[in-house]
Amino acid sequence: SRPTSGSAGGAALRRGIGTEPVPGWPFLPRLAEVEAISPGTLAPEARARIRRDLVALLADRPGSKAVHLAREIGIPKTLCNRVLYADSGSFEHNDGSPRLWYLRNGGRGVAVAPVTPSAFDSGEGAERPQPSDGEAPETTFDLYEWQDEALTAWSEAGWQGIVEAVTGAGKTMIGVAAIVEHLEVLDGAGRAVVIVPTIDLLEQWYTELIERLPARFSIGRMGAGHRDSLERADVLIAVVNTARGKKIGLPDDCRGLLVADECHRLASVQNKNALNDDFVDRLGLSATYERPDGAHESVLIPYFGKVVYSLDYRDAMAAGVIAPVRVATIGVDLSSRERAAYDEAAEYASRARSAMVNKYGAPADPFGEYVAWVSHACGGPRGDLQRLARRYMKFWQAKRQVLAETPAKLSVLDRMVPAIEDADRTLVFTSTIDSTESIVAILRGHGIDAAAHHSHLDKTTRDQVLDRFRRGDLRVIVTAMTLNEGIDVPEADLAVVLAASRQRREMIQRMGRVLRRKADGRDARFVVVYARDTPEDPARGAHEAFFDSLVEVAHSVQDFGPQAPARELARFLAP
Repeated sequence: SRPTSGSAGGAALRRGIGTEPVPGWPFLPRLAEVEAISPGTLAPEARARIRRDLVALLADRPGSKAVHLAREIGIPKTLCNRVLYADSGSFEHNDGSPRLWYLRNGGRGVAVAPVTPSAFDSGEGAERPQPSDGEAPETTFDLYEWQDEALTAWSEAGWQGIVEAVTGAGKTMIGVAAIVEHLEVLDGAGRAVVIVPTIDLLEQWYTELIERLPARFSIGRMGAGHRDSLERADVLIAVVNTARGKKIGLPDDCRGLLVADECHRLASVQNKNALNDDFVDRLGLSATYERPDGAHESVLIPYFGKVVYSLDYRDAMAAGVIAPVRVATIGVDLSSRERAAYDEAAEYASRARSAMVNKYGAPADPFGEYVAWVSHACGGPRGDLQRLARRYMKFWQAKRQVLAETPAKLSVLDRMVPAIEDADRTLVFTSTIDSTESIVAILRGHGIDAAAHHSHLDKTTRDQVLDRFRRGDLRVIVTAMTLNEGIDVPEADLAVVLAASRQRREMIQRMGRVLRRKADGRDARFVVVYARDTPEDPARGAHEAFFDSLVEVAHSVQDFGPQAPARELARFLAP
C-alpha cells in the first residue's frame, strides 16, 4: 500500500493553535486533544507522555494491537499509531495484519516509566467514556492494516483528503472509522454527513453505521422519502440529488465532517452543489477519483485536498484484502456479415470522430473524456456539431451491438455451463439490453436459474433480482451496465465478460464485484470473451484498453480457443 503526501488542508484550523485552549472551542482545552484534531508536529510534552504510557504497557503486554494500546491510554488510535511509527528506536512491529507491537530488542535500553495519567485524562476537560471492567468499548472494530494507514494519513492531513482504493477492498470502513474518530474526539460538538450517489448506497451506509456506531449517536437519512437533518441527528446519510438542494442543518456550535462516497460523482455541474463549505473536515472515497472531464482537478482537489492514500489491485492483493484471481480469455470470430456491418460502422464512426477532433476541438484522448465531450455535444444547440455528434453515437452504438450480440459469443455460454454450475454465484456483463435477455434464455435452457438486470426493468424488479441472488435462490445475474457503480451487489465468485469496456472506471467496478475476499479462500474467476481482430482483441492492444488491470494481478491467465473442450475450461475455472 502506498500512502501519498498529505494535503495542505486544515491550515486554517491549525492557525493559532498551541498549548493553550483553542479560542471558541472550550470543549478542547487539552494539548493532545488539539493535536488529535489538527495533527502536525506533536508537541514534545504530549508525545513524551504518550510514549511513556506505551513503553510501560508493552513492557507488560508485548505483542499488543495499536487499537488496544490506544484504548488503555484513552487516545484515538491514529494518534497512538503516530507515536509508535515515529519512535522506531523504542517500538517495532511484526508483519502481520493487524500489526502487533513490541518494545525493540525486548525493551533492553528502553526506559520504562510507571504508567501516568495520559494527556486525555489529566486536568480539566471533557469526560471521555470508559468501558466497564471486561467490557469492550462500543466503537471497537478492527481495521485492515491498509485501512488503518489510510485513516492515519487522512488524520495527519488535518482531517481532509481523498482515499482512493479499488472496489472490494473496504473503503466504507474508512468512512465509518473517520466518523467515529470525529464524533468521539469532538465529544458532543461534532456532526457528520455522508453524501452518497444512490438510494442503494443510502441504505447500505445506514445499515453499516447502525451496526458500528455507539447507540448514543443518532443516525438520520435524507432522500428516498426521508427528511432528517443534522439538527436532529449526529450523523446524516444523504442522497446527493437531495443534498444539493436542501439544507443539511449543521448547528452553528458544531464542527462538521463531510464524507463523500464515490466522490468523483460529486464533481458534476449539478452535484458539486452538495459540497457544503460549512464542513471544514472532509473525506472523499473512490475507486477511481479521476474524471474524464478533468473536474477532479477543478472541483474535487480544491474541496477535499490531495489524495492522501492510494490502494491499487496489486497492493490490495498483496495485503490479502481481495481474493486471488484466475483469468480465462476466449477469442471468437465474427461472421462475414457481422464483420461487414462492424467495419462499416467503425469507418463512419472514425470519420465523425476525426471531424470533431480536428474541426471542433474534441479531446482525442482519453476515450472516456472524448465520449463525455460527445455526449455533451449531442444535447447542445442544433447545428452541424450536434448532427455530427449524434451520427458518431449512432455508429458507435452499432459497433457495440455487433460485439455484444454476435452468436459466436453467445455460443460460448454452452461451454460455460459446467463452470457456472460449479460456481457459487455468477455475474455476466454485456452492453445491450437485447443481449441480456438472449443470455438469460440460453442459461435457463440449460436449467440454470438466471435473471436480467438492466435499466428497462423497474426498480422493484431489479431489487428483487438482487435479493434472490443474495439469498442464493438465483445463480446468475446478467447485466447491461446497471451494476457498474453505486449498487450493493452480493458476493459472486465467477464473472463472465461478454462485452468489455474501454473505460477504466467501469472495468474496475466490474472487477470489484467478484474480487471481494471469499470466506473460504476461493479464487475469483473471470472469463473474458472477445471478438478477434477488433479493439477487444488482446493482440490489438486490448489489455491496455480494457482489462490490463485485471490481467496484471492474476496469478494464472490462459487463452482458450473457440473449439476448446468445455471440460478444459471447467477444470481451469474450478473453485
